[in-house]
Amino acid sequence: MRELVIKFSTEGERFREIDESKSYFFSEAEKAINLLEKRLKNEGREAEKRFGFYMDGEYLLDSIIAINKNKKADQIEEHIVKAFTSTDQWTKEVAEEQVGKLKNYVQNEREAFLNEEFRAFAYLIRDVFEKKVDFLFSLKQTQALFQEVYAKIANGFFSQLEDIVFSILDSYECIVDFNDLLKGTYEETQLNKEKWFSNEQHFSQFVRFVSANYFSIRRARLDVLMSNNQLYQSFQDYLFEVKAENDFFKSWNTNLNLKKEIERKWIELQFEGLTINEEFVETGIIESILVGFFREELKKGDLTEEERRFCEGAARIEKRF
Repeated sequence: MRELVIKFSTEGERFREIDESKSYFFSEAEKAINLLEKRLKNEGREAEKRFGFYMDGEYLLDSIIAINKNKKADQIEEHIVKAFTSTDQWTKEVAEEQVGKLKNYVQNEREAFLNEEFRAFAYLIRDVFEKKVDFLFSLKQTQALFQEVYAKIANGFFSQLEDIVFSILDSYECIVDFNDLLKGTYEETQLNKEKWFSNEQHFSQFVRFVSANYFSIRRARLDVLMSNNQLYQSFQDYLFEVKAENDFFKSWNTNLNLKKEIERKWIELQFEGLTINEEFVETGIIESILVGFFREELKKGDLTEEERRFCEGAARIEKRF
């Protein structure tokens, strides 16, 4: 989860400088307030804007920034520090600890955002993930993803930025499906995702997967390659022309399970950081799994002679007399 989040309220007047649907980074929120203050003062106006502040996923403050004609508005950091140190709900020690943590997080964010390319990456990945899957990576995680991909791109980062972020989204959706993280209520699925991605070992796997997936063929291509593969076509002939006469639904489920096995293998190899091209998918994944399937079929004692001959041919087993 993100270390620091500012969410502006939809309550009261709406301003073009502020997007209330966005989970703002700290410095980004300060910039928005500064732009709003500049415009309103030029217009001779005053206004207030309510915001919520979250730190490490915990909702800590509901407050209002006031913009006055004759007084400069507090910076958000200054505003939050004042609120933390003046509350009677915390002891002095707790308040100081929270202020220290806040200042450390703010400093880390400001330093990270000195890199223009990283800042653009962080904003876009936030926008895409928040809108499409309601998930936010921490600043540290965002940096790890950026560094992994950026190191492998020779030039033209900005021209590839959108493709990179949507590839990361595709990787995220693969991992969520692969680990069955969407079971349960909304709150339960959010907790499932937070637990998985906050695990350092899991996240390291994800980073390797992101890099491999960006430079590999896309998941959507797997079905195309399967459909065009001659051995897969033989597999379907075996299921739906030979075996389906006895049990169509069993053949149907066997086909679905094999597709899942191919996708699982594709994911597992990319967990190891392996970049996968079409040739490898054809021979190293699809055909390898299919040959294994036919060899397992041959171990069954109830095959008809026709089924046995079919499997021997598909598994490339020569029968010697």
